Amino acid sequence: MKPLQIAVCTLVLSLASTVRAAAPPSPEIQQLLVDGQTAYMKGDLAKAKGAFEMVYEIDPRNTVAIGFLKQIKIAQENQPKGPASQEKALGAIIIPKVEFRDATLREALDVLRKKASELSNGKLSANFVVPSGEPTDSIRVTLSLQSIPFNDAVHYLGKVANFEFSFEKYAIVGKPIAGTTAAATTTPTQAPSAQ
Repeated sequence: MKPLQIAVCTLVLSLASTVRAAAPPSPEIQQLLVDGQTAYMKGDLAKAKGAFEMVYEIDPRNTVAIGFLKQIKIAQENQPKGPASQEKALGAIIIPKVEFRDATLREALDVLRKKASELSNGKLSANFVVPSGEPTDSIRVTLSLQSIPFNDAVHYLGKVANFEFSFEKYAIVGKPIAGTTAAATTTPTQAPSAQ
């Protein structure tokens, strides 16, 4: 073969592979990509992963599926394993001392959030969620605790503020205890200190 023929054959083969790579995905792949992206945006990583894995099986060179599968893997590795494991991890944090004197509930929750991050060297975060419209700035608390697990501190604070806190997957959710009023929430409490 002459060098010119070799060059033309090489050019034709590279153009053919480029055209094949640039061809739009099939309707089945397009639907799977849409389903995967929609599930990913909603936080349903398991469903998104399933859709992108199906795309990858059909087209192992699909860059969208590969990119999302990498992101999902990272998100799943960094995700708490569930409410019980988050509660257990936060419960392992022992707060040496925390004291509130006529603090608002919002201020107290912010202090506990910072303590969780500080005492875990930034590895854990305590995200508190209180339904909008709840009077976290008008509820005042006075509380003094020493050598207490983080979860117990949250529950003591809840008792003083007449709030109930539950550990959910991504946050600690607080809601007022039914039948209580904000006026009755200023209660000094001294938790027993561990010796």
